[in-house]
Amino acid sequence: MEEGTIFASMTECRNALVTYCINVERTFKVDKSDQVRYRVHCPTEGCPWRMLASKMRNSTNVQVKVNPFKHTCQESTLRKDTISRAKSRWVAEEVKKWVKENQQVGPKELQKNIKDKFKIDLPYIRLFSGKQHAMDSIYGNWLQALFGY
Repeated sequence: MEEGTIFASMTECRNALVTYCINVERTFKVDKSDQVRYRVHCPTEGCPWRMLASKMRNSTNVQVKVNPFKHTCQESTLRKDTISRAKSRWVAEEVKKWVKENQQVGPKELQKNIKDKFKIDLPYIRLFSGKQHAMDSIYGNWLQALFGY
């Protein structure tokens, strides 16, 4: 999440921030989130870390514009809050490789793989939903294909 980092979309930027926070065991609070800007900060009292990312001019790419300070806080005691940011769309991106290798992989195995990789326990239903998002991303939405939904 270095200043100047470029992402293909706002979703990719948000997912990268969640991954970063899980890996460094920190959390963040969203100040502003829309299709053009994403501004967050560390909720720990006295920690100056913050990040601003916004769309680049005449592009769909998103660039980290401001990230001047490092975390001065200790590892997050708000680990539960960090884990709650790992939504099913984030899970979909993380499990996509495993789903491509084996379409039959179940949420329980994905849950174990995520725990091994990130050392976090996510609810079964989030893995189930994440797998569905990954399958839709890889193979297309079958409901939409069949019924036009």
